[in-house]
Amino acid sequence: MEQGTIYYFKVLSIPWRIVSQDNGTALIFCSFILDNGRFNANETREIDGETIYPNNYKESEIRAWLNNEFYNTAFSQLHKELIQITEVDNSAETTNSDTNIYACENTFDKVFLPSYQDVINEDYGFSPSIETDDEMRFIDTSDYSRAVGAVISKEINHGLYGKGISMLRSPYDYEHGSNIVSGSGYVESVYGEAGGFVIIANVDTNQLGVAPALVIDIA
Repeated sequence: MEQGTIYYFKVLSIPWRIVSQDNGTALIFCSFILDNGRFNANETREIDGETIYPNNYKESEIRAWLNNEFYNTAFSQLHKELIQITEVDNSAETTNSDTNIYACENTFDKVFLPSYQDVINEDYGFSPSIETDDEMRFIDTSDYSRAVGAVISKEINHGLYGKGISMLRSPYDYEHGSNIVSGSGYVESVYGEAGGFVIIANVDTNQLGVAPALVIDIA
């Protein structure tokens, strides 16, 4: 695609995948990268006297965007009536280290990013290994996300071409880093090589894909 050229995109229904069901509700993960964005500005702040690091999910730009602009744009009133407000577990146990000092308090959200532990949860259908080319973790990029700059895999082998990097809500145990799922299905931290392209998961990187999760009423 060329800068300065006007493109039109057909609006399609968002594909979701049920990963668990419980007491009349279902946890669903988006099957496509819908947009790209950044986790946060790469700076430490003070909020109500508390030091907030760049990888704090509660105070992140992406969380605010998901629960406001995205929520109000993507869902009809009928959809909103089915979406549950969920207590999102942001504890250190949901990250890559149960002593992670950058984990934040739990949040109550309508839409949220999956966690590090979510995408290695066998009960959800994922491989427990972070270094496995797990097809269940492969996420295709949408035409729109590619147009606005989402990084994609150029690897033509193993069906990886066009797969994207998806953000996770879990901070890496380094204040400027967050965890992501690479185009090859690896669960990565900070930076590395996978899927035929360079991964940089610094929180202010604005080319990471957004593939959110939510809980719906199915009773």
